[in-house]
Amino acid sequence: DENYSYYKRAVDRFIGLINSGEQVIFVITVINEFKKRKGWYNGFTESMTPSFPQGLDSFSDLMLLLRSKNNKARFMFIEQYTECDMEIDISIKTDEVLWIKFSSFNKNTGVYYTDALDDIIMKILYSGLAR
Repeated sequence: DENYSYYKRAVDRFIGLINSGEQVIFVITVINEFKKRKGWYNGFTESMTPSFPQGLDSFSDLMLLLRSKNNKARFMFIEQYTECDMEIDISIKTDEVLWIKFSSFNKNTGVYYTDALDDIIMKILYSGLAR
């Protein structure tokens, strides 16, 4: 009951935000390292298998749906790679979409980056959303 109530409140907040008419920025983490994320990848079923590599086209239906509900919806995609030379590259920048490729020195737990510098860089990127 407690978990159900939590998700019900989260869904209600999400729907309220979408219907508010306010500008909403969706942050989407793009994972193309499925060999490093076997547990994540194996959680998919045959009827719902992600295509690799994922690119902007992989999300076009989702973006169309969200923009049909709120035409002020914007999207920031973070294509993350881990345990390699650090790199930050903006490959798409439009009024509606920002696609950032971020390669980190170390791992990402799904909550934070294990390398302090990687984590600080991501926090700086996210802090720009509040402006």
